Parts: sequence; structure tokens; C-alpha cells
Amino acid sequence: MRPNPAVQFELSARVPARLREGAAQRDTLSYLRLLRLKPLPPVLDVTETRPILFVDVDGVISLFGFERGNAPPGSFVMVDGIPHCIGSECGGRFGRLAERFELVWATGWEEKANEYLVRLLSLEADLPTLTFDGRAVFGTAHWKVEAIDEYAGDRPAAWIDDSLDERCHAWARNRSAPTLLVETESHEGIADEHVELLLDWAAKVSAGAARRSP
Repeated sequence: MRPNPAVQFELSARVPARLREGAAQRDTLSYLRLLRLKPLPPVLDVTETRPILFVDVDGVISLFGFERGNAPPGSFVMVDGIPHCIGSECGGRFGRLAERFELVWATGWEEKANEYLVRLLSLEADLPTLTFDGRAVFGTAHWKVEAIDEYAGDRPAAWIDDSLDERCHAWARNRSAPTLLVETESHEGIADEHVELLLDWAAKVSAGAARRSP
């Protein structure tokens, strides 16, 4: 029995010539045993089942609006020549949230959020990042809704931001999937109570999904 040509062709580039000599007279299984090759593991189709958490930066991670000389606990970093106060507890808080949520940047920082903040917050990897095509308007958040809605689809989603306005709340009310908006104070940013609220909500969403599963 002659070896399978497709298998022989795929292996020929990485098998030394001395091992290939005489192989044409062996059957395919014997040939594979000779080379001691193990079959490749199957490709897994992994579907993200966690709810999404859309994350703003200014007023959530980068704090502002505090009195001069009374900065909150944190450290200052320069981003494009502008100093930003990064809350000292942000990394640990988002580390906890990353265990239960898919974190997604929803900020006017766009790609700069990964460039500057992933290391500062000790996140394991870059996060997905929404783009807004120049629509960012400081002090509001409704310009994010279209991109957030498109990314969220019909998945449960939470959104943490310091500038949530009525159009943001209207979007949340009109979604068919579970949705939570969490608003921060710009001079304090994300706090432990916000983390607990989000984790409790995620647990309830997961419990509800489990009950609906056949």
C-alpha cells in the first residue's frame, strides 16, 4: 500500500532525506510510526461567555477634578505631554473584574489605552479597543453608544464611565440583553463598591443564563 500523497507532501519539508528513503514502499500508518509523529490537537471553537465590561479611562482610571495639592492616591504619568493621575488601586480592581468580564476599552484614548495603561495596571494582555472616528467630546459619553452597541451585539454588557448622560441610559433601557451602567466621580474613579456591584451583577447574569440553558 502506497503512502497518502497529501501526508507525504506535508511531511517531506521537515523530514530528513535519510528517513524518507524507502518510505514510499511503506503504508501510511507505518510511515507515521517510523517518524514518531503525534497527531495535532483539534482546533477548539472557544466562544466568549462572559459579559462585556466597557471601560472608560478619564474619570475612571485617570483621575481629574480634585483640588490642587490634594491629589488622590496614585501616580502621575505623562501621555503625549499631558500629566495623568492614575489611581493607585485601579490595577487590582480591574484585575478582579477581568476574571468575570471581557474588558473592552471604550475611551477617547483609543489605542493609547493599551500603549500606556496595560503595563501600569498589570493587565495580562492588550484589550479590545473601540474606535470613534474623531467623534470624542470631552465631558459627554453618548458619542460612544454606536460603537459600544455594535460590539456588544446581544451579549450582556456593563459600562463604567464618569460622563453617562440620558442618551446612554436610554440605550441601556432599550437593550434586550442584561445591561448595567456604572457612573464614577472623576476625582475618585473606580472604587471597591463599583467592583462589588459589577461582580454581583455578573454573577446574577451567569446564574440566569445557567437557568435558561437546556
